[in-house]
Amino acid sequence: MASLRFATLLASAASCVAAAVTGSVYRSGATWVFKAGVNDPSAAARGTFIDMADSVSGFGSLSISTSGNFSDHDQFYAAGYLEGALTSVRIHETYINMHAWLESNFGGG
Repeated sequence: MASLRFATLLASAASCVAAAVTGSVYRSGATWVFKAGVNDPSAAARGTFIDMADSVSGFGSLSISTSGNFSDHDQFYAAGYLEGALTSVRIHETYINMHAWLESNFGGG
């Protein structure tokens, strides 16, 4: 039950934020860094996520672009890193919902 309350709290918090979440991913040596609210063309990847609750179509919209100044491998990695960072609230909500469903259908074994 606590998981369901937490998911509801996250959903409420998500609906209170701005319609779009923007961010950029940078590489610093072997470390990758996400910066929220930054749309920097010089970053390895930059993008915007518009949550489905806020869009006209009812579907979320994720837009990511990468910089050709980085290797293909680094561009792919940065794009995936950015996707996870921008959609992390929805990823966590899916985890909570699936965990609750599995527990209710298959027990706590």
